Amino acid sequence: MSIRNLEPLFRPRSVAVIGGSSRAGTLGERVLTNLIDGGFAGLIYAVNPHRVEFEDAWWVSSIADLPAAPDLAIIVTPAAAVPEIIDALGRLGTRTAVVISSGFHDAEIRAATLAAAKPHLLRVVGPNCLGVLMPHAKLNASFAPRGAMPGRLAFLSQSGALVTAMLDWAAERNIGFSSVISAGDMADVDLGDLIDKLAADPATDAILLYIEGITNAPKFLSAARAASAIKPVVAIKAGRSAGSGKAALSHTGALIGAYDAHCAAFDRAGIVTVDSLTELFDAAQLLCRCKPITGGRLAIVSNGGGAGVLAADALAPAGGTLAALSAETIALLDGKLPHGWSRANPIDVVGDARAERFVEATIASLDDPGADAVLVIHCPTAMATGEEIAKGLTEALAQRKHGAGKPVIACWMGPANAAAARAIFDAAGIALFDNLDDAVRGFGHLLRAGQVRAARMRAPTPLSLGVPLNSYNANIGSLYNEGFEFSLNTQNIRSEDFTWSTTFNLSTNKNRITALNNGEDIIDTYNITRVGESIGSLFGYAYKGVNKANGNPIYEKANGTLVQGNINTNAYAVYNAASEGDVSVAATLTAADKRILGQTNPKVYGGFTNNFTYKGFDLDVFLRYNFGNQIMNVTRQQLLRQDFVNNGTEILGRWQQAGDITDVPRLQLGNSAFINNDNNATSRFVESGNFLRVQNITLGYTIPQGTVTRLNLSRIRVFAQVQNLATITNYKGVDPEVNTNITSNRQAGIDYNSNPQQRVFTGGVNVAF
Repeated sequence: MSIRNLEPLFRPRSVAVIGGSSRAGTLGERVLTNLIDGGFAGLIYAVNPHRVEFEDAWWVSSIADLPAAPDLAIIVTPAAAVPEIIDALGRLGTRTAVVISSGFHDAEIRAATLAAAKPHLLRVVGPNCLGVLMPHAKLNASFAPRGAMPGRLAFLSQSGALVTAMLDWAAERNIGFSSVISAGDMADVDLGDLIDKLAADPATDAILLYIEGITNAPKFLSAARAASAIKPVVAIKAGRSAGSGKAALSHTGALIGAYDAHCAAFDRAGIVTVDSLTELFDAAQLLCRCKPITGGRLAIVSNGGGAGVLAADALAPAGGTLAALSAETIALLDGKLPHGWSRANPIDVVGDARAERFVEATIASLDDPGADAVLVIHCPTAMATGEEIAKGLTEALAQRKHGAGKPVIACWMGPANAAAARAIFDAAGIALFDNLDDAVRGFGHLLRAGQVRAARMRAPTPLSLGVPLNSYNANIGSLYNEGFEFSLNTQNIRSEDFTWSTTFNLSTNKNRITALNNGEDIIDTYNITRVGESIGSLFGYAYKGVNKANGNPIYEKANGTLVQGNINTNAYAVYNAASEGDVSVAATLTAADKRILGQTNPKVYGGFTNNFTYKGFDLDVFLRYNFGNQIMNVTRQQLLRQDFVNNGTEILGRWQQAGDITDVPRLQLGNSAFINNDNNATSRFVESGNFLRVQNITLGYTIPQGTVTRLNLSRIRVFAQVQNLATITNYKGVDPEVNTNITSNRQAGIDYNSNPQQRVFTGGVNVAF
């Protein structure tokens, strides 16, 4: 796969519409209007032999008259003219073009277009497509009837009509996109290229696909497998029947293969396959708001017993199970809900329930260790409006941190009931459905997204066993740990009144992965498990500081060259120390440039204890140490966000004017995802986890025996103790001994809003009779 010269597609500085027009009703007029109305801040050129009357577009009569090579060209001319246009653009220096024009079923025109592009390394998206929308760049280079809101979903489609349908659906639900790309016939740039590019895109959390046919299966599956290790990939595959296959062939010219074979391959590549557009929309709504889960135990809260039962019936086909409430949860709800409530899951809060009951039942369900997610169902009644209950529920969830990480899904039965509450749930980041089937099915897609990622750790059974496409949980890798332990006990001083003894221990460990299934890396958001490396090593980009001429962040690519992230355009350019302000030479920073940034397992750790006694006093001091591991400080990364949020004091040292020497790039409102490379590890935020901790100090005094005897006692000792008194470390977070992902050894060394260890003061009296 190749993502060469695709960066201008996502973050162009200038756009030329070849065939752009001001004549109402033409394709060129629609594309130009969308481009201007979308708020694109760069230069816009309209290339047409006939004069184009647009105030915000620079008209030229030919490509040769362009004052400079546009970063991105949008071509809306007849197909026969496209090869000559591509050649002219390539000679000028343009490296990315979107061909909206149709009529490329003629093999000669298609071949001539690719031949014209090849010498210039010019990439072609399309032809026969709707165009592209990049909301974060305010780029709407399409003839879609409406634009897209900025968000975290990417949508790739071989059908332009489905792009418009997705945009309509998303606008009604306040769902935004990082990118929307109509891939068309995929003569050059195909789904594999685009998925590979989006896998490393820090602005994208999930990738949605509408697929009619695949032009290069190995490349597509390789890209999808790599991407699905980092973020969910969800696809709907057209061509389930012979008739639909023929229709797709006539539409895009892509060959439709056997549907079942595609689905099986998708499954192994980590793609979640859905069967309808409704399911794709359901998956989109949840994936943009919730992280995928691997546990399928669902708790259901409802004010209608029948609705709860129907939801439970729909759960098995979605792959989930009904969560079994613990005895503690039932006892808790006995005191909160009316007599006669269901005392089981589904939790029926009874028809006259107001917001308080919904809140109590939802919080209790989130706290129950046997539930992985909660579905809240509201059936309209005259006792309280759905809007009132939605407001009470979202406010309670925002104020309390119960069930952190567990998804909450809302189903307000009926379109009118849901419409009244939608804005409230949207603001709270909670997915809302208006019917049970979609809600439960959406939960199933969230579950499936987590399971297919986990399936990368499952080994397929051999076909010879007669169970094709089956798998089993297995230890598909191996590792070794080696090191030594050293312990020393000494009696330093021993006299009648004073003693001092010491205990010292030291352990070393070297951890290495020796084998993985098919030798494939396991890549998580910030970590990698790779043969020859320590398990869960930090994996990301090498940060090389700030360009003192313009405040751009600088990174080192895998080949050793330096690139700078141009904050004005969100694109990368070559960094030249001899001409630091020059950003004219385009460059890339891709997943291929990531490297090992450090291991998360300590190399050396141990403890040091000193025991002192003097007459009746005793003092114990226990120190603990840890050296040789690194931590990805995501909390620090997020405290440098450039929105209307709280920041850490580090932001005060940002670049502000030419000549400033600092490690903090310049600010730009709303652009921290690019500036700080969110959702990626970078050496800028990887810190040493070394520490020396005063773990415990205990001071005691034993009352003289004479006094104790007069009290008819055998021994009295009073003591005071402090735990976690102090930590000596260079780590900039609150505690170097924290980890966000405590359940996975593949994702260690991540500090994201983790709570520090408590400092505890204790006092007491020991009495022996």
